[in-house]
Amino acid sequence: MDRQLTGALRQAKIGPLNHAAAFMAMLICIAIQGTAVAAQQQPVAVPVIAEETVLDEVVVKGTRLWKLREDMVKTEEKFYALYNELNENDDFDVNCQMEAPLGTRLKKRVCRIAFYEDAEAEAAQAFLRGDMAIDPQTVMLERQADYQKNALTIINGDPRLLKLVREREAIEKKYDAERKRRFKGWFGN
Repeated sequence: MDRQLTGALRQAKIGPLNHAAAFMAMLICIAIQGTAVAAQQQPVAVPVIAEETVLDEVVVKGTRLWKLREDMVKTEEKFYALYNELNENDDFDVNCQMEAPLGTRLKKRVCRIAFYEDAEAEAAQAFLRGDMAIDPQTVMLERQADYQKNALTIINGDPRLLKLVREREAIEKKYDAERKRRFKGWFGN
């Protein structure tokens, strides 16, 4: 059976992306075949519970990492929406979106300051025209201190923003602790 399945996989000319799925399918077939043979050879013992026996109820409550990550993003979105509303300088607004970095289809959340986005757009347009433009990283270095000063003034001046900062920090600590607990010994933890 194993030789037949391996030969069939070779004949199907499965690419590297589908090879893992095909390998898993092969392992599942072998496991099912092995289980069927074992079931034919050994009788199955069914535990009997007396009618008077009361079983304790066990409630398992887990923390889902994706839910914690989602809560962090929602808190950040509330923070940036309020920050952008309170901020009077539109150049210092923060915009977040999902983007796939060049060379991948996997999207990740990226937040950028408006003046940096404008500098990137200007550099791209200048490139297409054949002109020169200031590098967006240079613009970031020039204006970063002003942005930080403005952001700290706004954040420290509004208790709602401070509350959202603390909420996000608490969720992140919970996320990190849960991740370390689950993956203890993995990835160098």
